[in-house]
Amino acid sequence: MSTHVTNYWCSLVLWQLTAFVHVSTAYSNCDHKAPQEIVYPARGNYMKLIELAENMDPENLEKLTPRLLGNLPNTYVYTKSLAENVINDFRDLLPVAILRPSIVCPALKDPFPGWVDTHNGPMGLLIGASSGILRSLRGDGNMHTDLLPVDFVANSLIAAAWDTAGNKWCKMPVYNCTTSSDMPVTWNELVKIGQDLYTQFPSPKMLWYPSGAIHRNCIVYIICLVLFQFLPAIIVDAAFVLSGKKPWLFKLQKKIYEAGENVKYFILNEWSFPNQNLKDLQHRLNKHDQQQFSFDATRIDISDYIKLWVLGYRRFILNLDDASITKAKLKLRRLYIIHLVAKIALCLILSWIAVHLCFKLR
Repeated sequence: MSTHVTNYWCSLVLWQLTAFVHVSTAYSNCDHKAPQEIVYPARGNYMKLIELAENMDPENLEKLTPRLLGNLPNTYVYTKSLAENVINDFRDLLPVAILRPSIVCPALKDPFPGWVDTHNGPMGLLIGASSGILRSLRGDGNMHTDLLPVDFVANSLIAAAWDTAGNKWCKMPVYNCTTSSDMPVTWNELVKIGQDLYTQFPSPKMLWYPSGAIHRNCIVYIICLVLFQFLPAIIVDAAFVLSGKKPWLFKLQKKIYEAGENVKYFILNEWSFPNQNLKDLQHRLNKHDQQQFSFDATRIDISDYIKLWVLGYRRFILNLDDASITKAKLKLRRLYIIHLVAKIALCLILSWIAVHLCFKLR
């Protein structure tokens, strides 16, 4: 479709369109360590890239992808960056704004505290860790992350649409919808808070005592992955086969490993997200709307918020009531004893192997 025809249809739509808010991601320009609230230059001609995607066979397109990505980690953030440039090219024709949420997490208040309906993103890590299956993750635990309640995303979208509708012909605003400037937390702090909460509100579906760590060193990570995830999975699956049941744990561990590989870039690095535009938007709301459509992260206590994650996972993913916590704690104690015995046994076995090798080498 030619630019002239596209502009014509956009002009027709404009008569009815009050506000258009494009949802991007805070990581659309993650090759910048402090991405500003601006649209960065295009990383390629998006019209030519659309043509390539439609006409090139998948195999050759796959080979071309690394060259297209450059310093960006995956096609998700790359296409989000391209989409921002599409929006930017029509900013003079449409009442438009761009909103960039960071890592979307369970609700702080609405529709219910801790509400969540997906296993994706941080919830997948929480579920894996709380069940004792995920015990080793590649990343730098000292790096800060950016956790965004899902109701903050909804509230900021509503506010951005309201503001855009009232200021149609102003310069297109870009909002970094982020929280780390007001609610800083490192991955290690997140793990520590989570592990404390798992013991207070354990899951009855635990397979092992929840424990583990984030490892920056690749060798340490691989050793822990093999010893504490893959090896136990092989043993458990072997027991399933011997008892006539279908093995599944090793397959699950492979999926967990692949998921960890997909997110390690974001755990090995950190970003500073200036979000003055978002804060100015909050201040433009009246007092009542600031309460009704809040996205002010200064009001969040991170420990209380992660507690909502754990309770929300039990209530909305596992469909458990809080009465099941007492029974789950009994299971947690048994798993803790088994966990200690297994650690002692592993230390003894490794010590015996080390001593045996020393004597053999003499």
